[in-house]
Amino acid sequence: MKRFTFLIVIVLMIANETEAKKIEGKVLFKNDTLDVIFKIPINIFSKEINFEKLQYKIKYIDSAKNTVVIKSNQAEEIRFLYQDEEVRMLSRYTNDRLENVFSNNYKIFLKLEIDGKIKLFKYYQTESSPVMYNSSSDLITEGISYQVDKCFLQKDSQELIRIKGLTFRKDMMEYFSDCHDVFQKIENKEYRKKDIETIVNYYNSYCINKEFMRTN
Repeated sequence: MKRFTFLIVIVLMIANETEAKKIEGKVLFKNDTLDVIFKIPINIFSKEINFEKLQYKIKYIDSAKNTVVIKSNQAEEIRFLYQDEEVRMLSRYTNDRLENVFSNNYKIFLKLEIDGKIKLFKYYQTESSPVMYNSSSDLITEGISYQVDKCFLQKDSQELIRIKGLTFRKDMMEYFSDCHDVFQKIENKEYRKKDIETIVNYYNSYCINKEFMRTN
């Protein structure tokens, strides 16, 4: 049994391995844009981008073929095309402590999911289930690592807010109180946390028009 558990751990470790794929992209600074060749961490098996690694820094190859590291507090944005999708990661202060490391004094790259008056961002984090001990069999079961993502909203240049499950309805009714349609749909539980992309798209498309704004 212990040998089987060990093999599972090894398989999971291999499954999370990444390789650096060279992809053309841009680094955007306040007053300049740099065309570069990024070294993007791609999962060997799933071929998906490891966004968690890109949240802190990204590597690119300069004209002298040297590898340069750009940290999340050194640029405004990074963008590139992968599998026909434009990936944009914007440098933002967060007002949440993430992984007990980051605070509102530290900028990180957040993946932009929806652009507009209200922006929707995703933050990626690896969590692990606890190690379990079975006293009857005297066996230890290793914890399993898995990735979760957290969503953030930003209205214009205001501070980011994190979307929370337990207080979603209350928080979002207040946040979208300037749009009567969205406010009502959240209040009536027609819109829930899983509908956040629909909510943001609707707001950006219709709620900025005066006839849809909630009157005070």
